[in-house]
Amino acid sequence: MDSDLERVQRALPEVVDSVIHVLSNWQEQMVKIMPPILLAMERFAHQFMTAIRAEYRKAGAPYGDTQAGILRWWEEECARRGAIAETLYERECQQMIEDSKAKVQGRDAVL
Repeated sequence: MDSDLERVQRALPEVVDSVIHVLSNWQEQMVKIMPPILLAMERFAHQFMTAIRAEYRKAGAPYGDTQAGILRWWEEECARRGAIAETLYERECQQMIEDSKAKVQGRDAVL
């Protein structure tokens, strides 16, 4: 009668071969699909940076016409826009609360 260890030892080469086969197939698929994905990402990044650079220059390039200046401005611009969005969201929530209170008060007046 075989022990568990002996059965595992006999099965191990087949398992290793299966793993190698799966990894090889995966690698072949990655080699096929990754170049177009990476190219699309590169194109997007280029278009994105071109647009940011244009907006930065439109803003007067306040930190000089350098990559570091653009990145600093972009971080500040994102923070500024985030603060504006947060303020608008808070106003909208407050307005919804006030509208709801007015509706409730209007119903109470009718009753």
